[in-house]
Amino acid sequence: MSEPALSLDGLRVELADGATIVDDVSLRVAPAEILGLVGESGSGKTTTALAMLGYRSGGVRITAGTVTV
Repeated sequence: MSEPALSLDGLRVELADGATIVDDVSLRVAPAEILGLVGESGSGKTTTALAMLGYRSGGVRITAGTVTV
């Protein structure tokens, strides 16, 4: 098995008041594999995707996790 093209381990994103909005998300994407994030509105899809890129909205902080590309 080859190394993943993208690896996310233990992502946690919190609001400024300490409320957790994304908790312990981990995933692996193999080379040439396609990943889709699905879920209800407000479930954290966009927050997770932005955090994987190192982005965050005001009042939000990435408190744990590693991303390897």
